[in-house]
Amino acid sequence: MVAETAIPLAVVEAIATSRGVEPLELEFSLHDWIDGDVLNALSSLAGEDWHFEFVVDGQRVALDGGGDILVDGERVAVLPEYQR
Repeated sequence: MVAETAIPLAVVEAIATSRGVEPLELEFSLHDWIDGDVLNALSSLAGEDWHFEFVVDGQRVALDGGGDILVDGERVAVLPEYQR
């Protein structure tokens, strides 16, 4: 199991990367768009076949069991539990 904030942080970093800015430069708070507990619960599904999508500040974010974080269809990062 990853740290309680690892997946939400990875999502914020992926969105920032897709926009070419630093995470602290984003003008929104992730918890205004999705409950971090929902994202953290996905860590228990690591390696299984699943796909989860949601919209944050106008951008479609997708996470999957293969560990990918996609923003608007582009692979931007890897979920923390898949990083070695």
